[in-house]
Amino acid sequence: MPRLLSPKTVAAGTLMSALSLTGLDATRAAAETDLAEVGGEVVSLDRFEVEGRSDQPYGASLAASAQKGSVALIDTPQSVQVIPEALIEDQGARTLADALRNVAGVMPGGYYENWDYYRIRGFDAAFATFVDGLRGGNGMSDELFALEQVEILKGPASSLFGQGPLGGLVNLVSKRPRAKPFLELGYTAGSEAFSEVTIDANRPLLSGERLLGRFTAVFRNKNSFVDQADSQRLHLAPSLSWRISDSTTITVLGKLSEYDITHAMPLPAKGTVLPNPNGPIPLNRFVGEPGTSRGEESSRAFGYELAHRFSDVLTLRQNLRYDHYEQRWTLMFYPGYLGDDGRTLYRYPYNYWQTWHDFAVDTRLEADVRAGGLRHQVAAGIDVFRKDLSGLGQTIDLSDLSAYVPLDLYAPAYGAAPLPELQPPYSVAEDGRTAGFYLHDHVTLPANVTATVGGRYDFTKQDGVKQEAFTPRAGVTWRFRPDASLYATYSESFDPQGTRMTTASGTPVDPERGRNWEAGLKTTAADGRLTATAAVYQLTRQNVATADPLHPGSYTLAGEQRSRGFEFDGRFAVTPSWDLVLAYAYTDAVITADNTLPVGDRTQNVPRHSGSVWSNYTFRRGALEGFGVGIGARCYSDQAGDLPNTFTLPAYALAELALSYAAGPVRVQVNVTNLFDRTYYAGAYNALYVLPGQPRTIRAGVTWSF
Repeated sequence: MPRLLSPKTVAAGTLMSALSLTGLDATRAAAETDLAEVGGEVVSLDRFEVEGRSDQPYGASLAASAQKGSVALIDTPQSVQVIPEALIEDQGARTLADALRNVAGVMPGGYYENWDYYRIRGFDAAFATFVDGLRGGNGMSDELFALEQVEILKGPASSLFGQGPLGGLVNLVSKRPRAKPFLELGYTAGSEAFSEVTIDANRPLLSGERLLGRFTAVFRNKNSFVDQADSQRLHLAPSLSWRISDSTTITVLGKLSEYDITHAMPLPAKGTVLPNPNGPIPLNRFVGEPGTSRGEESSRAFGYELAHRFSDVLTLRQNLRYDHYEQRWTLMFYPGYLGDDGRTLYRYPYNYWQTWHDFAVDTRLEADVRAGGLRHQVAAGIDVFRKDLSGLGQTIDLSDLSAYVPLDLYAPAYGAAPLPELQPPYSVAEDGRTAGFYLHDHVTLPANVTATVGGRYDFTKQDGVKQEAFTPRAGVTWRFRPDASLYATYSESFDPQGTRMTTASGTPVDPERGRNWEAGLKTTAADGRLTATAAVYQLTRQNVATADPLHPGSYTLAGEQRSRGFEFDGRFAVTPSWDLVLAYAYTDAVITADNTLPVGDRTQNVPRHSGSVWSNYTFRRGALEGFGVGIGARCYSDQAGDLPNTFTLPAYALAELALSYAAGPVRVQVNVTNLFDRTYYAGAYNALYVLPGQPRTIRAGVTWSF
């Protein structure tokens, strides 16, 4: 892989750690001179190029998702974590869930394979993933090879990004062109017929580095550990970066993806996490029919990021993307109910076809003003999002129990039962519009104190229903030493609940609202070789829709949930050869008010205790020069499997191992996940939908860099 070149030494040997090039900051870093605060003065650094790794490959000092600007993480009054490409590569991660396991308070996994489910600080945050600072991801196995990094903003992000979950936001940052030419070819093979070819090609297209081009491609074929389930993916991502002038840069990003899957469905709780008189259900059991349960997805995306500097004070940025998706599910066999014998699963077939497109654009002005001894970093902008979806669905008469298709989970006889007649197709449509205005000011005060204040006003229109919301944010940081700060923050969120849940009067329920109180400690000690965040927080989720006891079929907003916790995230470059990543979270997320759910029940799929560790050592001299060893583990306490809490998913711990060797342009790597082949369950929806975790997998790959 290309490596990251360290910045030049400034101010008598002080080393500025490498910038984290995010979706909203990458084009600027390629075209502008960067600034660092040294001894209270602004020092101009010569422009440098980020090529890959540094001596601190897992660290980052900036993250655009935190502020929609270039505020250092240590001065951001919120916990923000960055998962860099180097860590993704070393761990052999292929899914977003693989990457998110490195972050405290983020619980990956769900109840279907091939989807990006995760909870942040006790609350579901899936299907709200951002891509390059814009909403619009579809939540179906986003391609990690095409990313430079993954950013996690914990706590509400509504004051900057609009409607979204209370727990936090995940932003995926696409790979972008670089000044130095390179070509990387990779091939990986492994367990379950895994086969993958990757290409990452980059080169200047015009002299003077004014036009740069990059192209990444992935072709992947793999089986599931579940019988008859498999998937194939083709992902192409071209990009161009054009430095129009010393003040203006535009980066164009494209994507073409084809994804074909035979789905592996979850299994009942009885026979997996609960006793079944028939014994354990084989975890590789396929509950569909041969040749069915097929899903196809095709997606296209095109967008750009524009940055124009009017002066040293004022900069204009615009970020735009258009996405087009098509999905087709053919005879998906969903579990309907488990028979009284505990072994017969009654399934219903389901066809679904849909197409949708979305358009997102964020335009803002950034001002960096010094007046009256204070520095103001102001971001003011507007973003707009539009989504149009149409589709057709088809299934059986779900009220007719005789129409369900039986399957013996212990002795399946596929094809023995005739397929029932499907009902006529029904149409599905979604028409969504959102627009938001935001204004934020990050003020540098005397005594190494900063204050962040701001808010956003949003207008949403979902299927003709209009709703509005204002979400504020306020925080403060104090650098009590140059490499450490204390912070405290208050922020709010809002999240529309759709148009299907209505009050007794027939009007859609109001959006959920959320409040976050948070305080913590951050450090970037030892010239950036140690970065850590410790945080305590309380989230209160209000306006949760719950059944109206006086009007069956209607809803009220009497529900409330609360999450309290402690988190620690640490990255340590112990030596130039040894990198260490640690994460621990205590999450107490419970129901505090509801008309149907018991007060005190835990929120779903959230362990109270979770932690992970990753240690990677590379020999840099001697007989073992070029060899690397990575060892990791992750542990989760038990989780509530449903609401109300009728069963739990047991606690589990998993280990992983990575071995690598690099010599010249060739790098060989072997990754083993679930090293001791433990049985575990990644998530659940209810007592009929429990997803077994991945057994031990072994993958070996070779990469040629030119």
